[in-house]
Amino acid sequence: MISIENLVKDYGETRALNGLNVEIPRGQVIGLLGPNGAGKSTTLRILTGYINPSSGTIKVKGMDVCEHPIEVKKLIGYLPESAPLYTDMLVYDYLNYIADIRGIENKPDRIKELAGLCGIMEVMHRPVRDLSKGYKQRVGLAQALMADPEILVLDEPTSGLDPNQIAEIRSIIREIGRQKTVIFSTHILSEAEAACSRVVIINKGMVAADGSTEMLKNAENSGQSIELIIDGPSIADIKNFFEDFEDTSIIDLHQHDDGVKFEINSKSDLRKDIYLKLKDTDWVLLEMVQKKQSLENIFRDITKEGE
Repeated sequence: MISIENLVKDYGETRALNGLNVEIPRGQVIGLLGPNGAGKSTTLRILTGYINPSSGTIKVKGMDVCEHPIEVKKLIGYLPESAPLYTDMLVYDYLNYIADIRGIENKPDRIKELAGLCGIMEVMHRPVRDLSKGYKQRVGLAQALMADPEILVLDEPTSGLDPNQIAEIRSIIREIGRQKTVIFSTHILSEAEAACSRVVIINKGMVAADGSTEMLKNAENSGQSIELIIDGPSIADIKNFFEDFEDTSIIDLHQHDDGVKFEINSKSDLRKDIYLKLKDTDWVLLEMVQKKQSLENIFRDITKEGE
């Protein structure tokens, strides 16, 4: 349904997107992940017609978003990071206003339906300004869904929310995702694991990884991750110690209160080999823990590449 091809966006001399390519079929819940400045929000703003790309295309159901902006916008519901709310209005009046803009015929029924879905029934007659941020996000979701769009685009929908509010919004997203294509950016990795059928990790304006969380874990080349603390060696000693280990990388190497702390990534389990080699030194192994591969580890490894 959505095709992103060779998407480039420059802000002056800064390149936010550098040839982004993503295909999104209908009915998926996609988590768009990446560090700050990776290009997540820029991608969503181009998709929703808010800004134009420098080059490349985004097509929705075969329509270029730049050539057919009105037709594409009719298919999309959009909730930016700061919900577009009129704070002086009552929640009901605000949603009624949005229904008028969207040309909704049976407004009372549609508003009631969205109030139930988004869990805002109890605040319908309160001023928007008096709502907590969690409820404001729910009202923002309701406005994004007003015209029953085929595609729902959410930019950091849980930013600034407490854990309970995050869980509530996540539940709503899962419910919506049963019927619609949902694309949302987030920096909360547990949220992506819980709510998404697919994760796209963007780094430096390009796709760094793409697939289900299980697929990414199984395909991740690092395979095994071991965290160690060793008393005695210097940082240079550690680098020399692991030179003979093939297909091994050292990350997060730093001096710790108890010695040198670091992680080893390898395709195989090296715990036995490391232990046997350490016996030939006068160093003291204080800690050696095999870490389970997680989306957080994958994200960190991918986005640190090239730094």
